[in-house]
Amino acid sequence: MMPRRLVAVCVTVLLGLALCGLSPAQKTSSKHKHEAQKQSFGTRDGRAVNLYTLTNAHGVEIRAMNYGGIITSIRVPDRKGQLEDIVLGHERLEGYTPNPPYLGAVV
Repeated sequence: MMPRRLVAVCVTVLLGLALCGLSPAQKTSSKHKHEAQKQSFGTRDGRAVNLYTLTNAHGVEIRAMNYGGIITSIRVPDRKGQLEDIVLGHERLEGYTPNPPYLGAVV
């Protein structure tokens, strides 16, 4: 597991990226808002693993967990405004645990 300070720094950086959003020339949609959510994603070696979801005003959504600072999903709107995931990742924690936490890890 990563030290708490490093996890805090990774989450802060991800939140900053999510809140910066896309170019300022794009219009802000009223249906999206800035938000950060935390949910349980499971346990590893007796420690809770949490999934953090960060969303900006443009609808860009980043999901990262505190197990290796792994980014599990980045969803961005396409030309038609439909959100699409652009990250290769697993839906459950068990997909990340057989190997060291490198798939999607912030390095």
